[in-house]
Amino acid sequence: MNAINPSEEVTVVVRRHILPGHEGQFEHAMRDFVNFVLSCPGHVGISVLRPSDGNGEYVVVDRFASAAARKALVSSPEYELSLIHISEP
Repeated sequence: MNAINPSEEVTVVVRRHILPGHEGQFEHAMRDFVNFVLSCPGHVGISVLRPSDGNGEYVVVDRFASAAARKALVSSPEYELSLIHISEP
């Protein structure tokens, strides 16, 4: 296992507003996405925060060992396919 250099670590924060009634579908797609990214090299961790006040806004905090690791992930066809499933209403 490679050691992670904290000075190279990259954190990405994404906010997604989910329409009422679509939360279950979104959470199911996010579970699949989380399982996918956790298996990718250079991925350090991911947290999905549910809305706390009923506004439908989820917050995703995604951590990578480096910018290169993130670029490799987001350039993959599997990543693109995962985003399509998350974006469906």
